Amino acid sequence: MSDITIKCLSGRAIEPYLSDLARLRIEVFRDFPYLYDGTQEYEEKYLRTYVNSPDSVVVLAYDATRRWALPPACPWRTRPRSSSSPSWTPATTRSASSTAPNRCC
Repeated sequence: MSDITIKCLSGRAIEPYLSDLARLRIEVFRDFPYLYDGTQEYEEKYLRTYVNSPDSVVVLAYDATRRWALPPACPWRTRPRSSSSPSWTPATTRSASSTAPNRCC
């Protein structure tokens, strides 16, 4: 068994891994319960938000033959958005009268 290497990357340091991260997202989300049929182009564009945010983080774990990643994270203000993204705000900035669901990015 080979050794596993773990790297914590932020901002521009993520860029060399964009293609691999996009492929991994497509592979993971293709199966149940997601059944998502993403494209390499869309996923790389989506992940570029993490490259452009100096406060983002991606944790990579890999050995000599495989690469894995934990879900990327970033501050709420720099999160990736899509046309289907909900318009809620983080709990810490919502008023008590807000009806938005209590979720994080």
